[in-house]
Amino acid sequence: MDQDRQRQVIEALLTRGANQPCPRCGNQNFEVVGEAFVPLNENPGQIVIGGPGVPVFLVACARCGFLAQHAQASLGLMRPR
Repeated sequence: MDQDRQRQVIEALLTRGANQPCPRCGNQNFEVVGEAFVPLNENPGQIVIGGPGVPVFLVACARCGFLAQHAQASLGLMRPR
């Protein structure tokens, strides 16, 4: 992820009040580590490749590595398709 995109993610999170300490270790420092796609499984119990999903940003605690996911659409940062 380029630095401009990282900056946009950080600004969007701060604007929305996502500035609380890590729920695992209490650390205040986080890193935007990348983007991912969380698949939605419409048929639990079956493994499906492809299909609908939620684009997310991955944010990790700089101390313990706790990983949080933030929906791109909710932050207003979806990339055009």
